[in-house]
Amino acid sequence: MTSARDPHRPATPAGTSTPASPAWNGDRIRALGTVTDVPTAAQIFRLSRSTAYDLVSTGDFPVPVLRFGHRYRIAVAAILDALHLPHDPPPTRDLTSSPAHASIVHTQSTDPGIEHTPPERQEHRHE
Repeated sequence: MTSARDPHRPATPAGTSTPASPAWNGDRIRALGTVTDVPTAAQIFRLSRSTAYDLVSTGDFPVPVLRFGHRYRIAVAAILDALHLPHDPPPTRDLTSSPAHASIVHTQSTDPGIEHTPPERQEHRHE
């Protein structure tokens, strides 16, 4: 099903103004680069395109808007600040490379009542 305005664009469900898209998160916003356009920023703030441009024209958009001739751009850093998200992605911890990496080590029990059998010779015992 396509929209009447643009036959190549999927139609939107009844009662919505934009097609469904994946949720915006910090990683996806940071992936936009340094600046983005008004329609993209509007999606992030869950605004319709027309509302976003109305807010831009009145100076009430949630973040500062840069104007270059007839084009508007919005700094991604400003969007991240408005949403209280860090500019840099949180560090990922590679648990396998740290000295505290857990590994299975076979040790001999110090309990004299437990007989130790090396792992390669262990037999399954059913009691």
